[in-house]
Amino acid sequence: MELILTGATTSAAEMERLGVVNRVVSSEEDVLEVATRTARTIASFSAPAIGLAKQAILAGEHFSYPLFSNLPN
Repeated sequence: MELILTGATTSAAEMERLGVVNRVVSSEEDVLEVATRTARTIASFSAPAIGLAKQAILAGEHFSYPLFSNLPN
């Protein structure tokens, strides 16, 4: 929230560390190739499984981290 409210700039590596982005693509890599490879991996799984995973992720957005912080590992 701090980044949004302050408008602070940060590096791609820092955004990856914070979990804002899943991956940072180096300048040597082709962004389109990496994105296509990721899309192909996802597309190789069953559509119902992907749909359920997406639903679970979206449902989880309604919970705050402290709700789960007391659960045992």
